[in-house]
Amino acid sequence: MTPDGRTGAPAGAPSAGGSPPALELESITKRFGGVTALRDATVRVRRGEVHGLVGENGAGKSTLLKILDGQYPAGSYEGVVRIDGEAVALHAPQDARARGIAIVPQETSVIETLSVGENICFGEGGGPFADVRAMERHAAAFIDQLALRLDARTQVARLSSSQKQLVMIARALYRRPRVLILDEPTSALTAEETARLFALVRQLRDGGLTCIFVSHRLDEVSELCDRLSILRDGRVVDELARADFDVERIIGSMIGRRLTDLYPERTGDAADAGPAAAPAAPPALAVERLSIRHPERPGDFVVRDVSLAVAPGEVLGVGGLVGSGRSELLGAIYGRHPIASGRVLLGERELRISSPREALAAGIGLVTEDRKRDGLLFNLGLRENVTLAYLRSLGSVVLDRGREREIAQEAVRRFSIATRSIETPVGQLSGGNQQKVMLARALERGPRVLLLDEPTVGVDVGAKAEIYRLIRALADAGVAVVVVSSESAELLGLCDRFVVLRDGAVVDRFGLGEASETRLMTAAMAAKTSSEEER
Repeated sequence: MTPDGRTGAPAGAPSAGGSPPALELESITKRFGGVTALRDATVRVRRGEVHGLVGENGAGKSTLLKILDGQYPAGSYEGVVRIDGEAVALHAPQDARARGIAIVPQETSVIETLSVGENICFGEGGGPFADVRAMERHAAAFIDQLALRLDARTQVARLSSSQKQLVMIARALYRRPRVLILDEPTSALTAEETARLFALVRQLRDGGLTCIFVSHRLDEVSELCDRLSILRDGRVVDELARADFDVERIIGSMIGRRLTDLYPERTGDAADAGPAAAPAAPPALAVERLSIRHPERPGDFVVRDVSLAVAPGEVLGVGGLVGSGRSELLGAIYGRHPIASGRVLLGERELRISSPREALAAGIGLVTEDRKRDGLLFNLGLRENVTLAYLRSLGSVVLDRGREREIAQEAVRRFSIATRSIETPVGQLSGGNQQKVMLARALERGPRVLLLDEPTVGVDVGAKAEIYRLIRALADAGVAVVVVSSESAELLGLCDRFVVLRDGAVVDRFGLGEASETRLMTAAMAAKTSSEEER
């Protein structure tokens, strides 16, 4: 270990054959007022490699990417950026594009009113790109080269989140970059789309493209990357070659300690690993034969004849692939989607909920999957976001500001939200702290049932451990919790019983004693059995 705390290969190691690295960020320090986001950070990326960049939220990854993208201009930070050994001054994103650097940001960045082809060719003026049809023809040929399942003529507003992500990737590659930066590119992709993206990145790497890959999913980092830089508190603390990748070491470097147990210990009835497929106690929430129609195809159903139950103090895991109906199921329970048939019971009382406000009043809380789209109000601060669900009790005419501040301050303390103040704009918080704000808001009314849709999406390992402890503590206090997650390990480590959906229907249910990653994935991905076809 070096005196500054780094381990692994020397940061200054040259590329193979002695040629300069494709990209260097040397001794970068970036300050925001009194906060130092990067401290003497050095990252060197070799030509024709996939270089992983990992660290907890707030470790400095986004700041590094924005320096590379010209969003933080030269002169606003200390240190040097070099491309192929030449020091460069990037003053704006246009400078980065001119130097062959393209970025696919974590946030969705498409023009909804334009077609797929127009989005891909956007900014390419003149010549054959003078009209929309020409753009779409050229984009269609390029989409075929990439083997992406997109129609260049489709309006982007009609696409799913995963398809919009693919449009952003195609747009970046259309410029034929020398360096491609992928910031959490798989967060909205299905497993099949992720596999196709990785195959494409490998193909481009073998053709000489240099890629920086940022992800919280360490299995993806291990699968795709050739080398890895790990950041903590603005410093590069470890650098690993592929042969040295080790999840425990990576996590330990990210959080500065050995992570011996990511998931909290189950207590009481939850510690019993028996093969129970039904709750041991009378349910706090029961769903009986629930069906939900497809919003665009009324003759089809996104959820079909689903039944489940969760008891007080229990964590029920809902598994399945993206598009299996998991999110729609939670949305219907919470009053966001109309129920075609079936019923929802809270204890022994049947609920007829037509809006989230009614769900909150009944004692049901929800943390949505996409905190940027429908979870948080990014034009407001932490205080307002925490107390949104509590406004009616803060005064019908004049808002009780004092009580509102008390609620927000208590949320910061209870959920260990890292923030300068309760007035901090929620967009300035890390992903993990934004997720805690949503949990705080969902729990402010003291729900009997808590619905969590992908509760740790886009959250670093350390914040995940904190969120898991919060969820387990809620269950131990008697709250009935339903968790939807695309991570099998998360479901197995956190939940007491399991229900798996496929094509909107329940295809398996089992207790902790019968649970395994193989069973979860087999149920989610297997072809329909003859008995299912008969149903």
